Amino acid sequence: MSTLDILVWPHESGFLATVLGLPVPVVQATTREAAIQQAQDEAQTLLAKSEVVHVENGANVRKSKTLRVGPGMWKDNALYDEFVAAMKEARAEINANPNRL
Repeated sequence: MSTLDILVWPHESGFLATVLGLPVPVVQATTREAAIQQAQDEAQTLLAKSEVVHVENGANVRKSKTLRVGPGMWKDNALYDEFVAAMKEARAEINANPNRL
């Protein structure tokens, strides 16, 4: 049995509800329970006539070069060593007192 995450909130003289992650409408009812039930009914109606299809993303998808250029991209930056030192110092402070955050 799967579960649904239903967002429900008070509104004017009743409640509004919708199912998170699904393209179902926001429903309105006079009670919280009725709003939840209506949202669940909307989701079940959608899911009963829908399917999830998995497809290959294809050979024409452009692959990122970020990981290939990443390691040497800062070699000529004069501030790189200063940045690394600042990061080491910040990490040492956090490690010395992990509850400070």
